[in-house]
Amino acid sequence: MAEAADRSVNLRDIETTYLREILANPSLKGHLQPGQQLRYRAACRALTNRIPASSVVVLSGLLAAGVATASRDDTAVLPIWTMREDGGIDCLNAPTSVIKSSMAAWTVTLPTELRDDLTARHEGALPNETGGPLVGVVDHEAKHVAAVHVLTTPSDSAGRRSEFVRGTRGLRRLIEEAPGRSGGQVRYIGEWHSHPRGTSASPSTTDIRQICQLSLVLDLDGLPALSLIIGD
Repeated sequence: MAEAADRSVNLRDIETTYLREILANPSLKGHLQPGQQLRYRAACRALTNRIPASSVVVLSGLLAAGVATASRDDTAVLPIWTMREDGGIDCLNAPTSVIKSSMAAWTVTLPTELRDDLTARHEGALPNETGGPLVGVVDHEAKHVAAVHVLTTPSDSAGRRSEFVRGTRGLRRLIEEAPGRSGGQVRYIGEWHSHPRGTSASPSTTDIRQICQLSLVLDLDGLPALSLIIGD
């Protein structure tokens, strides 16, 4: 991860897009394999991976070259190298742009790719509303919430022209899979839904009741709740 020279995109932002890529990109499904991780000391979330020494040598060389290339560029970059079983190397240059919003003392960010995904889901469901659960990272000390990924809408959800009721079928499995695929870094942080064509993203009375209910649930873990609305 290399941040922009002017820090308009910093390492925290890039980590958000990295986690989204792991959860959203099928080619990275086994990127952080459960069972290969171990906690080794109280640093950098205290989590690392077991990999063969031969792989360390190859990947270290790629990393050294990548650092040299990034140091000559003013923009943020996020290349992800993957070793195939046949010894080949794949490199994914993941997007790094994020959207930021400040609310009271908190900062909320989401990858631009996630915004585009939600917009497409909104337009695909018209004229009805749609929505679903959000997963992300909450840093209470830094007062920062990063929305990382949107989970599949449960099949028993009901979307109408002026209402969306999120179902629960298979929801527990989806929420439990996300931390496993991200090395335990993401968790459930709230909900998103869309508003119909011609309607703003301002919360309705129903939306305000929902965020109040969400806040009561997540406050049990000392966390804030996030309600994200997509509108015209």
